[in-house]
Amino acid sequence: MRWMKVDYLNEADEIVSWCSHSGYSAEFKVPMSARNVVVRFEVATPFGRAVVWEVDRSKKDMPWVNPSCQEMFVYDIPIDTKFILRGTSRRCYVSHEGPL
Repeated sequence: MRWMKVDYLNEADEIVSWCSHSGYSAEFKVPMSARNVVVRFEVATPFGRAVVWEVDRSKKDMPWVNPSCQEMFVYDIPIDTKFILRGTSRRCYVSHEGPL
């Protein structure tokens, strides 16, 4: 199972949080008025939920970034984008981030 989490500021400068229901795909339309959009992912493991760690997509073998940190995508304004997650729950990573 995988989860997508989205946080953003609305027009009233309030933080709005959304989390997909568990599953293997998720879609979320960020309102056009949103700002400071942050997207991150979690996966199910035998020990509970775990964050998806950042990889270096500029390298063909996409090694983990050191020091390890959670993969987060931050946008000033909403954009249409697609994320592709690959790998098992223990080795899950975002292999693609780009236009729909």
